[in-house]
Amino acid sequence: MDCIVEQTNLYVTAIPTMPLPSFLQERYQWLPKWVADWQPLTEQELQQWLALAIYMACHKTSNEKELWSTHWFWRRPGIGNFMSLERHQRIKAALHFQSADEPVQNGHQERPLIRKIGIFMDLIEYNCRTAYFPESKIAADEITLGFSGVSEYRKQTKHKKSHESIQLWAAGESRNGLQYLFAFDLDRNDGEKGMVYNAIMRLVHKLPPQNKGYKIFMDNLFTSSKLLQDIAALGHGACGTCRASRGLPVELTDAKGKSKAVLDGLGLKEQGDWAFSCWPEQNLLGVAWWDTGIVCFQRNIHAPVNSAVERRKAGVRGRKTFKAPLCASEYNEEMGAIDDIDRVRENLSTHQSSRKWYHTIWWFLLDTCLNNAYTLWCKHQEVAKTGLSMSRRRWYARLCEELLMEAGVVSEQEELAVEGMGKISKSLLPWDFNQKLLVPRFLQAGTAEWRMRLFGGRHFVGVTESNYNRGNCPLCYRAFGVEKKVMHFCKQCAVWMHLECFEAWHTARDPIKQKQQDNRLAAQAGKPAYPVV
Repeated sequence: MDCIVEQTNLYVTAIPTMPLPSFLQERYQWLPKWVADWQPLTEQELQQWLALAIYMACHKTSNEKELWSTHWFWRRPGIGNFMSLERHQRIKAALHFQSADEPVQNGHQERPLIRKIGIFMDLIEYNCRTAYFPESKIAADEITLGFSGVSEYRKQTKHKKSHESIQLWAAGESRNGLQYLFAFDLDRNDGEKGMVYNAIMRLVHKLPPQNKGYKIFMDNLFTSSKLLQDIAALGHGACGTCRASRGLPVELTDAKGKSKAVLDGLGLKEQGDWAFSCWPEQNLLGVAWWDTGIVCFQRNIHAPVNSAVERRKAGVRGRKTFKAPLCASEYNEEMGAIDDIDRVRENLSTHQSSRKWYHTIWWFLLDTCLNNAYTLWCKHQEVAKTGLSMSRRRWYARLCEELLMEAGVVSEQEELAVEGMGKISKSLLPWDFNQKLLVPRFLQAGTAEWRMRLFGGRHFVGVTESNYNRGNCPLCYRAFGVEKKVMHFCKQCAVWMHLECFEAWHTARDPIKQKQQDNRLAAQAGKPAYPVV
C-alpha cells in the first residue's frame, strides 16, 4: 500500500518533466490542470479509494459519474461523504506502481518481466502461491484482458470475446475456485520451443517443490509430446486435448476428418468409442475418442481404461451416458477451472476503463486477490466448522466497510446490525441488504421511497377539504403512536403529513429521530410540542 502511494506521488511530480505525448495534439493544453492542483496521496485516502472501487463492483457499475450523480435515480447514499468525484478520478488517472526504468526479474530463468507493474504483479503472484498449496489436480489456460488502447503488449485475439486484449497464462483449481498461478509473456516468439511451451513450463516450475505428482490439464493450445515429456521429467503428470501436428501417431491423426472406413478400421463406430496408441519409450499415451466429433488426447498419466460422461442428445430428454476414456472424463471435470474463475471474477469485477495498459492488469490483480481471499475465507470457515457463511457480495461489502473503518472515515457508532453478517455501515448498505433491516421502507437507503423523499425535487404542499380522504402523518404515528388524520400532503411523495413535519420528512436522513429530537427541544423551550393535534 505504501509503495503505491509513494510511486503515485512520484509519478505526478515527474509529469511536468515528461515529453509531450505523441497522441496529444498541439491545440490541447499541457500540463493537465489536475497535475498542478494535485494534493499528495495518503495511505488512508488510498484505502478509501479502494473501498469505493469494491463498492462499485457490488453495484456492478464502472461509471463513477452515475454514483456521484445528484439525480435521484442514479445517486447512491454516502458516496460523497468519503471522497469527491473529482478526487476519485484524479487518483485513478495518477495511479502508479513502479518506476518505468526499474529493472525487474521473474521466474526460474531470471527473465525480465513487464515494466511499470512487474514488481507489484510478482508480489501478488508470490502471495497467491504461498497462501495456499493446491491439491493434486490443476488446470492451465490462457486469460485475455480486454484492452484496445496503445501498448506493445496488446494482441489480436479474434477468437475471443475481446478482439484486442492483453494475454496472460494462469493455473488454478476447479474444485475450490482458487487461481493459484499466473504469468505474463513479453515476446510473441519466445525461444525455439515457442511461447506457449515456455508459459506452461514457467507455471510448472512454480509449483511447490516439495510436492510431486501434480496432474496438469490443458487444452490443445499447449499440449505437445515434448511438453508432456519435460513435465514428466519434473515429476508431474499432464493430460490434454491435442492437435494432429503435435506428435500424435499416424493412425490416430488419420481419424480426424476422415471417412467412415478409416474410423471403422480404428474401431470407432459410434459415439463413445475410443482407440489408443502407446509410446512405451516416452511413457506417453495417445487417444482418439468419438464425442460429438473426433477428439484426440495426449497424456503421461491415466491407464487406458473405460469411464463415462453425460451428454445431451437431440430428441432425448435430460442427459444420456456415453462411454469415454478415463482421461476424457477427468478432463471434462477439471479443465474448466480457469473459465469458471473468470466467470466468477467478472460477475463482481472492479474493472474500470482506462487508456493505460498497466491499469488493466491492476484491475485483474485486484479481482484475483478478492476472489482468492473470499475463497480462502470460506475454506477456513469450513475447516474450522464455525458455521459462518456469507455470500460473495456481502463479503465484499464487509471488506469495504473494514477498509473505511481502518481509514478512519466510518466509526462503529454509525453501524447497524444486519442479519447474518455482523455489523455494517448504514451508508454502505446496497439496496438488497436493506430488506434485512427492521425499519420502515421510507428509511431504507436506496429504496424508491428513500430516493423520492430526499432527491425527488418538486415537493409542494397539497390540501384537501374532504373529511374522508385523509391519512395519518407517518412521522407522528411512528414517533409518538398518535393516529391523527391530516389534511395536508406532499404532491410529489403522495404522503399525508403535518406542515410542521414537512421539512423533517424531506431533509432528515432519519426523520423519526429528527421528529423526536424536535419534540424534546420544543418541550425544553416551553413551546408547543409535536405532534400538532
